[in-house]
Amino acid sequence: MSESKSCFLCSTTFQLITAMQICYGRREKADLYILPLCPNGSVYRDRISEVKLFHKVSVIDGDSLSCLYKKQSALRYNINSFLCYLNIKKIVSKMISVDASYDKFYFSSVTPYSKLIQLYFYRYSKKTEIILFDDGEGSYDDPYIIGKLSKADYVARKILFHYRMNTKLILRYLYSPSLYTEINGHGYRVKKIQNKLSNDEFVNMINHIFEFNEIDKISEKYIILDVIKEIRFTQTGKEKLLSIYRKISDIVGKENLIIKQHPRDKDTLSESFQVYNNQSIPLEIIELNSNIQNKVIITVASTAIFTTKVLLNQEPIVILLNKLFLEDDLLYNTEGRKDGKVQRFNLECFNLYNDKNRFMLPDSIEILEHMLRSIQ
Repeated sequence: MSESKSCFLCSTTFQLITAMQICYGRREKADLYILPLCPNGSVYRDRISEVKLFHKVSVIDGDSLSCLYKKQSALRYNINSFLCYLNIKKIVSKMISVDASYDKFYFSSVTPYSKLIQLYFYRYSKKTEIILFDDGEGSYDDPYIIGKLSKADYVARKILFHYRMNTKLILRYLYSPSLYTEINGHGYRVKKIQNKLSNDEFVNMINHIFEFNEIDKISEKYIILDVIKEIRFTQTGKEKLLSIYRKISDIVGKENLIIKQHPRDKDTLSESFQVYNNQSIPLEIIELNSNIQNKVIITVASTAIFTTKVLLNQEPIVILLNKLFLEDDLLYNTEGRKDGKVQRFNLECFNLYNDKNRFMLPDSIEILEHMLRSIQ
């Protein structure tokens, strides 16, 4: 049985850094559960345990929900989800310390793991407060983070758990509450995360955890921050993205450009690109240590441009490629794109910049070429 009164569930390195920021300096230590979705999770577990920031650090066994991660039809997925709901006590007890009597459960993104644990606390531990913490762009513009459900999931929750949750009452810990309010309106419970990335002791600690060394700095001026193309783009969109990458490389020179792939992206980029070779180091750690103010960041991933300003208070030149893609090119956050929240998020990130000339939003390949050629 754990002695902690709160626990965090993390599936990405961004979430790990955020959980560490929330917990740093607290008198009461929390438990940390790392999902099997997080690459190098067992390595991070061991190094986070060394610094004694959390009471207990565990990696959840991936076999516990393997039935939901295999290729299957939507019907089969819903059936398997329903079966997991029926066995929720048994499954969740294999993931976390269900006897810990947690007062608070923190999670960021919607995964089958977080969904099941959240429902367990909702049904069997009414005293446990369910809290969302910052996961980058999705925490600001994705209605599926919490609240919006598929019809099948809504019916299953209603029948088995009598599920009713007012999303405005859920506490959110965010890096920029004002940004959230600008996009979603007032009436939500939002608290600001105290950013520790200017604290030398904290920076040394996370550099140690993620094993950052001098050799891991990025010296190239132009950085493409890649995404998981299989879940973000259709095949047409993916081909268009790679074509844009080649165009950028031709203009700025291969020797001046490096691509930082997403840690979970299994695609192999062609040898015509330089690729950052240490995938275990999170983007935020690289930015923190690589004089990011003098770089040019090129991406379709809005979280990447959000973190440089909000977390590091730096204004590198940003070229956001989102406007170069049509709806038929995209797969991600359909609801957020339809209701305009994705576009609003990008606009509000632009508004965060003091020097608006350093935030570029090309809407054609020709304008992108002109922007690249104009950068000194």
